[in-house]
Amino acid sequence: MAFGKCAFCASASFLMLVSASVQAEALSECYKNAENRVQVRQCLQKELDQTQREYEEILEKLSAQLSDREGQPYGAGQKKHKRAGGLTSMLSSANSAFELYAKKECGFESAMMGSGTGAGNQMIACRINLLHTRIGALSSFLRFSPGSSGNNQ
Repeated sequence: MAFGKCAFCASASFLMLVSASVQAEALSECYKNAENRVQVRQCLQKELDQTQREYEEILEKLSAQLSDREGQPYGAGQKKHKRAGGLTSMLSSANSAFELYAKKECGFESAMMGSGTGAGNQMIACRINLLHTRIGALSSFLRFSPGSSGNNQ
């Protein structure tokens, strides 16, 4: 049991480092290429729009994959997916929770910046960061779903 907790802590720590790196990258890239604060904001918004589209594409692919798997047997006992309305419902519920978390977390990070132009940019960079992390997590299910050849992309 202690090993499982340590493994989870290591995984969570790794994800936080990767997330911070993605966020810092988006911010620094925009600051590097922009001549003023308006251009920084436009750059971040463009990155957010692109990341949001990627997120929606992953959700669409995964939802289709899950719909195809609804009711199919899984696991050693060949049970059927019928938990809490099915896998698609579970994904929808998880996404609702993610959206609430993202809103609260990014609001907190923005508030920590204080008033001024940096707070808005922090809000956008946070959203980019969390979406990249969520995209990575959801993508892993596309590639490695049970019964797939691993070429679902």
